Amino acid sequence: MQGLIWLLCATALAGYGFKMPQWMINSAQLLLGWGLGERFRPDFLRTAPRLLSTVALMTAVLLAVAAGSAWLMAQLSGIHVATMLLATTPGGVAEMSITAKGLRLGVPVVTAFHVLRFTFVIVSSATLHAWIKPRWQYKPYG
Repeated sequence: MQGLIWLLCATALAGYGFKMPQWMINSAQLLLGWGLGERFRPDFLRTAPRLLSTVALMTAVLLAVAAGSAWLMAQLSGIHVATMLLATTPGGVAEMSITAKGLRLGVPVVTAFHVLRFTFVIVSSATLHAWIKPRWQYKPYG
């Protein structure tokens, strides 16, 4: 709920023409990268090769789907394809919005797409889980 309040405040400020100082945007990007990198230790990379190869494959597939969707929506809407690529790429709202700002792309479009994607995931998760659970039984190794 608190995140929604901050998002609404930021939207109101942007609507009134408030511009975030560049040093603040650069600092936010640095801290986001630092926070993400802090979660991974060198021993994790050695102990989980199967997980990492699966993650790499799924990332490539998701990026290919995002690129195709971005190109199609850019053709249909007239919005620049780079903006649509950031809007459809898997990632967080904050990271993609800051990246869009840094690249001088459509921040409102990118933010709106990611908020809608999160909303769709939250709303559809329970229904999808209820549909999948009876069809898939977990079988542990051993």
